[in-house]
Amino acid sequence: ILNRFLRGNAPNASRFQTDQYENPYYLHNTDHPGLVLVSDRLTTAAEFHSWRRSVRMALNVHNKLGFIDGTIPRPPLTHKDYGVWSRCNDIVATWLMNPISKKTGQSLLFISTAEGI
Repeated sequence: ILNRFLRGNAPNASRFQTDQYENPYYLHNTDHPGLVLVSDRLTTAAEFHSWRRSVRMALNVHNKLGFIDGTIPRPPLTHKDYGVWSRCNDIVATWLMNPISKKTGQSLLFISTAEGI
């Protein structure tokens, strides 16, 4: 049965594979804090609009856009999803800060949510 599941032949195998990517809390093994979503470094205000569009597209591909647009709000500390939300929020925050100049990035470091950044 395990071999059938791994090959995608088991009942619901394709559903499982689809569901994990639809879950905004899912992190693929290539989703790490050092990931650079966009190659252009944000160093001036003039670059902001094109950088913003590129970042929004990249986050949408990773199913993480909701962490910056407010559609995936922070759950209460006691909620069962708080831990996974916090982990994903921190990943998205690092992705947002990676292409930002060091001087600007230091001022953003203590903002607690990716949406706030």
